[in-house]
Amino acid sequence: MLIVDGHLDLALNARCHERDLRLEVTEIRRREGRGVADGRGICMVSLPELRRGEVALVTSTVLARCKPWIDLGRTINRDDLDYPDATMCYSVAQGELAYYRLLESLGELCIIESVTGLDRHIDSWVLGNTRAIGLIVTMEGADPIVEPQQIHQWYRQGLRTLMLAHFGRKITDEDFEPVAMRFIELGRTIPMSELVKTNNAFGEAAWQLETFMDEGG
Repeated sequence: MLIVDGHLDLALNARCHERDLRLEVTEIRRREGRGVADGRGICMVSLPELRRGEVALVTSTVLARCKPWIDLGRTINRDDLDYPDATMCYSVAQGELAYYRLLESLGELCIIESVTGLDRHIDSWVLGNTRAIGLIVTMEGADPIVEPQQIHQWYRQGLRTLMLAHFGRKITDEDFEPVAMRFIELGRTIPMSELVKTNNAFGEAAWQLETFMDEGG
């Protein structure tokens, strides 16, 4: 059997909850305890659990949100996704990407960057030659992209899908098209689902993307 999970936040959960995803779920729950209010103690996913479920491939996020309007004097929690500046989002998302690369170097993951790489991974999985989980890196909200041209750096580092919004900066004509254009030029996809979480940005961005593609983008 071969199963694909379309959306996980593996690096986020490891970072925010100090969760060693190489462990069994039962051990993670034991280590985290119960009764806390931040989601610990009820872990549902780990790498051994994915293997047990025959999940050969996942899409997993790098995620940090830019909200310039947040209170700088607030109490900052470990699991807070919000930062006042895009440069901070960039550093957090780069750390999450580095976490995936580390797990890849340990033989736990296989980061998928091409159709050829995907085919190779699936063939190895089906033949039983690998137990590394295939992982497609996505960005949930484009806030860690400080400047549109930076998309090329992210692509070289392994980013393969991009969700433009996730409760962060409002998508506008000014910043939508440069990021979308550069990502589409690389032959990549832009999932639209998360745009419903940003102030009517779904309809706005869908219209802009359709217009951009009609104009030859």
